[in-house]
Amino acid sequence: MLRITELALPLDYTPEALRAAVVKRLKIRDAELLEMTLFKRSYDARKKNTGIFFICIVDAKVADEAAVLKRFAQDR
Repeated sequence: MLRITELALPLDYTPEALRAAVVKRLKIRDAELLEMTLFKRSYDARKKNTGIFFICIVDAKVADEAAVLKRFAQDR
């Protein structure tokens, strides 16, 4: 299971948009994302010009976890 942090989404996001954001962040195909769970969601309104959005933490199960972990070895 991988934990994705600091995933920014608009306030009116859909479950499909969340899935698309996870796929994009991990740089994988949609079929490789087997399962995902929204662990935490919080508001972020720190920047005046960008508006309010959600910052999400998502747990994701992918088909080839070792390859994804290797690709993001330097990512905090």
